[in-house]
Amino acid sequence: MCIRDRESMDSMNGILTIELPEEQVCEEVRQRLEEIVASLTLADELSDFDSLTRALSKLRDILTSLMDPPRTLILKGRALEFIVKYLAPSFRSEIALQRECVWCLTNLAASPHSVHLETLITAGVVNALHGLVLDFERISDEVLSITFWALANLAGDPSYIVKNTLLSSGLCEALAPVLTHKLRRQSESLRELGSFIYNLARCPPKVARAKVLPLLDVYALILREQNCTRELNDSTTLGLYSLVSGYQDQELTQELNSRGLIPLIIRRLEDDFIPVVCNCLLILSSLESDTFELRQSFLDANILMYLESLLCMRKPTILKKSFFIISFLAAGTESQIEAVLDSNVFAHVKKAILCEDSSIAGFAMLCLTNAAVKGNFKQKIRLFCDGMLELLFYRLEQFSSDVIIEILHALNHLLELGTLSNAEVNPIAEKIDELGYYKKLESLQGSPCEKISQDCIYLIGKYFDMRS
Repeated sequence: MCIRDRESMDSMNGILTIELPEEQVCEEVRQRLEEIVASLTLADELSDFDSLTRALSKLRDILTSLMDPPRTLILKGRALEFIVKYLAPSFRSEIALQRECVWCLTNLAASPHSVHLETLITAGVVNALHGLVLDFERISDEVLSITFWALANLAGDPSYIVKNTLLSSGLCEALAPVLTHKLRRQSESLRELGSFIYNLARCPPKVARAKVLPLLDVYALILREQNCTRELNDSTTLGLYSLVSGYQDQELTQELNSRGLIPLIIRRLEDDFIPVVCNCLLILSSLESDTFELRQSFLDANILMYLESLLCMRKPTILKKSFFIISFLAAGTESQIEAVLDSNVFAHVKKAILCEDSSIAGFAMLCLTNAAVKGNFKQKIRLFCDGMLELLFYRLEQFSSDVIIEILHALNHLLELGTLSNAEVNPIAEKIDELGYYKKLESLQGSPCEKISQDCIYLIGKYFDMRS
């Protein structure tokens, strides 16, 4: 029988107005639930905490033992009313009772249906859990762990209503003292807390950016700690990446910078846990800002030193993201480009362009082309004397169209240097011809990519007219 056919259960609930999904419940389970609600009602009237605890333990057993527990039936009954009631601060001394209450909420919040979680929100569950977090010194570490587990289940739902309620509840602001206290003790609750702040960061676009700013302060607090667990660092950096990739706007990048998160993220590039390093590279390479300030904050945090170490690891994912960040720096001001050219990372760039993996070589090539396009006269001459032509033309035709276009753009800037000489023939064009690279340009005129074809025709017509 479907739950909507049982109007008697609807009449038991004075809270819900949300239409809940139908579910098939066998008569045995239905009867057990009715007995549990009856026991809870009687125990509540008698203030019999032991009987309340036993009844909620039976409810938890139903929620955990069945493959598809009857959450709709439970939420339409009075059980949720009692759970919320006995999570109040006045019942903190009833440790076993509150533990069963939170366990039941954790399993109810594991529902795949957003309406179930919205029902929990309507019933005041977030306020009840928030109260437990505020009372972290009065409750056991086990209850606090289960509390964060319940919050993580709620935060894992994509519903705007659920996310917005959690972010508006003041929970993020309440986490700072919890973290400070529990980090010193390496508490087991940190793992569940990490899951909560990661899930909370996976916001739907409708959630206003201002709502997530308190979460940044939580992340900053964690990243400043040197003795965090691997799991907490992983959850934190994953959460930050979710925020950065989810919002993709300069305002969030500015918030990260103004709150001192950029240097903290860069410092984690030397973490001994590779997933954390990868997360940090993803964050840094996903920031939406093409500004002097962001590049300078990278350089001021000694990012080139950290990247040099990472480039020695020869891990493809790390190499690609590292070269992407270097290419971002190489598109900066003259002083920022000079910092890149003077660093040891540029030796890795040249080596990577010659490697067998064309995708890694492509990312490395962008470091070179950006420096050639954005650099000043001396920097371009320096690149030319350092064998840039050979690198640009090495396996030119094997790169993707986007990379080839950037190479041709860089070639245009180098060839422009040749026009500044007093020589009758452009010396850089002459050098390209001597090295046999002109034929590569000539063949690319027939590229199926219209932009590549047009750029080659332009370069040949402007700088190689001696050939006609």
